This record gives sequence, C-alpha cells and structure tokens, in this order.
Amino acid sequence: MFRDQYADLTSTGFAIYGLSNNTPKSNTTFKTKQNLSYTLLCDPDRTLIKAIGLKKADGKTTRGVFVVNKSGKVLLAEPGSPVGTVDAVKKLVEDGKAE
Repeated sequence: MFRDQYADLTSTGFAIYGLSNNTPKSNTTFKTKQNLSYTLLCDPDRTLIKAIGLKKADGKTTRGVFVVNKSGKVLLAEPGSPVGTVDAVKKLVEDGKAE
C-alpha cells in the first residue's frame, strides 16, 4: 500500500494524494484509523473521479492510480488494487520514467 511505501516513493520526488468520494469527516476518520501520511482529497460528487475515468457505470468508484509529472504530463493511468498500483508506480520509478 502507498502508506507502507510512502517514504520510498516521496524520496524520489513524488507527492502522494488519495482521492475518494467520501466526505471530509469520513476521510479524516479513515486517515487517522489507517495511519496515513498523505492527504486525502474529497470528491463527493465524483467530478474528478469521472474525469480521470474511475467512475463505474453504476456510480461507484474504481480503485486506481494516476502519476502526473511536474509539467502536467500523465505518466501512468491505471485501475487496480492497492498492491498492484503501488507496484506499477515502483516500476515507473525503477525504469527511470518518473520524470
């Protein structure tokens, strides 16, 4: 999970944010309970979630990861499990494509 890889990934220059359709209060509770180091962004209307392609037809949200460089170029856009998305980001870093 990104929580467990936070130090390694942020040492490469990445900033990590979570995005969910939950309320700020719900995200704060979750962040505290899960001991997360990163900011959780709230999108209760799923506007950004829809724009990045992670809103399902039934209105629910698909898990996934997006990596955007400082120039705004999307380097990775992939749905997947927490473990799978962390592995995808780690591979991006290892391959030297994270710039």
